[in-house]
Amino acid sequence: MNEQNNNGKPIDENVPERKENINEEKMKIENNGQARNNTDEERKDNGAFGQKSDFVREDELPGSAKLIGEEYIKEELRKPLGVFSYFFIPILLMLPVVNIIFVFTWVFGRYVNENLKRIGIAALIWYILILLTLIFFGESLFMLFGNWIDTIAHV
Repeated sequence: MNEQNNNGKPIDENVPERKENINEEKMKIENNGQARNNTDEERKDNGAFGQKSDFVREDELPGSAKLIGEEYIKEELRKPLGVFSYFFIPILLMLPVVNIIFVFTWVFGRYVNENLKRIGIAALIWYILILLTLIFFGESLFMLFGNWIDTIAHV
């Protein structure tokens, strides 16, 4: 008697039967010297075997920066600014529209150096103080010089 599998093909008794559910199959993977079980479902999340990843692996990080994920990013964002940064930041803040864009990027950006964020906050406070001063005294100056110009025009 010839048995058939789900696809209608005869089953050869000499060939070992394959497991239908691959997710139940486990394989050992060496990870940092520790063996761990990994199911096929977890492998789907990590990508295919041999697939190159764009992410930096922990063993590829430079020197003492053996930190994972956001901790590495936070460490990079705490580095001090160079001399040229302090030289060019005031020049950037003198440009009319560019300064506002950079200040808002530095203040509200997610991955911004902490020193740039503090410089941006200080610049934003200065911009708010200047704007309030111009609004408050600008009206007074406009009324003062507005009457003065009318007086000169009648002379």
